[in-house]
Amino acid sequence: MIGMSGDLTDKCKSVANWLTTLAKLVDEANSVVEEFNKLLRHKVISINPVPFDIIIPIEPRVFKNVVPHPLRCEESDSKIEISKIYVGGHNFILQEEGNVRVVAIDLEFITLKSLLTLACNLEEKDLNAIIEAIRDKNRVVREDIAKLKELVAYAKIILS
Repeated sequence: MIGMSGDLTDKCKSVANWLTTLAKLVDEANSVVEEFNKLLRHKVISINPVPFDIIIPIEPRVFKNVVPHPLRCEESDSKIEISKIYVGGHNFILQEEGNVRVVAIDLEFITLKSLLTLACNLEEKDLNAIIEAIRDKNRVVREDIAKLKELVAYAKIILS
């Protein structure tokens, strides 16, 4: 449990910085996927679209609620244990092992409560794992786009 509000404030700053990085990566990924889909409309080859879903297993821990006064994190009475983080588009969901939704956060509209909830329940290594997974997905999609552009160029040469 985080006992002092100063520690929680520092953790919120860290999570806010991470959310800014995540927002940039999600926007970048969305623009990459749009480009990918435009290329697919050329009908040169047919493949399934790349989904933007990431599931990160985390060290199981009891979900913590935010208590406003005095500001602190406290384990939930129901002792819900979170063990996964799901990120899909702008949705961020902390999950139990049985995939029951524990808390869903809309990353487009972060509230103070959602920021504090993330700060109470996530460790820096969790946040870094998500960023790395998104970067890897972006890299793979960019490589696929480069291959598709090359195929489109060859198709145009053959058809001209």
